[in-house]
Amino acid sequence: MTANPCLEKLKTDCLFCAPERHGQGQQILLRSDNFYLFAGLGAIVEGYIIIAPYHCGSGNLRLRSLSEVPPDLMDELAYLRLIVAEFYRNHYQKESLTFEHGRAGSCLVDRADTLHCYHAHLCCYPFDPVLPTDVEPPSN
Repeated sequence: MTANPCLEKLKTDCLFCAPERHGQGQQILLRSDNFYLFAGLGAIVEGYIIIAPYHCGSGNLRLRSLSEVPPDLMDELAYLRLIVAEFYRNHYQKESLTFEHGRAGSCLVDRADTLHCYHAHLCCYPFDPVLPTDVEPPSN
């Protein structure tokens, strides 16, 4: 079995630290002071957007999970999350669902040695919450 060159590169160069080195610089939709919105190529659904810190391995913001976001940056992260949610409401007429991927989330086992698994990133996508209306209460 031949090695996948993309996965091999992810072992030495984090996608979220420098998307342009992976040929994905044009995927950055918006930058704030410490985070960016990224339209990843591995989208699970149309409209899939990743929110990630763009500092990597240096400085004060080396985040392996979003639980490590300092309190003074939570407003910035929350604001970007609101921008994404508003985009989904306006463009898709849907709400949004998010989950953290990576070390605190669910990075795939066979790719666990890739550096982006150690870089905090919040996955967002449009979601249509449909709750069943014909549920019967359990009988005793």
